[in-house]
Amino acid sequence: MYFRNNKGFTLIELMVTVAIIGIIAAVALPEYGQYTRKARRADGTGSLLTAAHNLERCASIFGRYNHAQCDTLAPAAGVDSVEGYYKITISARTSSTYEYTAAAQNQQTSDSSYCNNLTFDQTGAKGASGSETTDRCWNQ
Repeated sequence: MYFRNNKGFTLIELMVTVAIIGIIAAVALPEYGQYTRKARRADGTGSLLTAAHNLERCASIFGRYNHAQCDTLAPAAGVDSVEGYYKITISARTSSTYEYTAAAQNQQTSDSSYCNNLTFDQTGAKGASGSETTDRCWNQ
């Protein structure tokens, strides 16, 4: 009696494996891109809150948001966020009001149709422009 000792894969087994990997990749890659855009938003929201916190600290010392010392503690000009995915600017600063804006840049511009700009003002009001709601842009 003759027994054959197979030590490899058949073409069918290989093609089934390739098909399964292709299906998994087709589902996983778009989700991964969406996940990274959401994770990068944390860079923008965190940087906005840090800038606002620094400006609030300065205002508690000097009694107004537009004091000259506040420029060094809380930057008014466009600066990059911590990881560089957003450009942080202050759009309207008076003695009693301010509004910070985080505009997507670099790789995060792929998020611009969902959450283009994030905003935060002296009342604690959060804002976002794009097709997503403000709540989804700030909390997801």
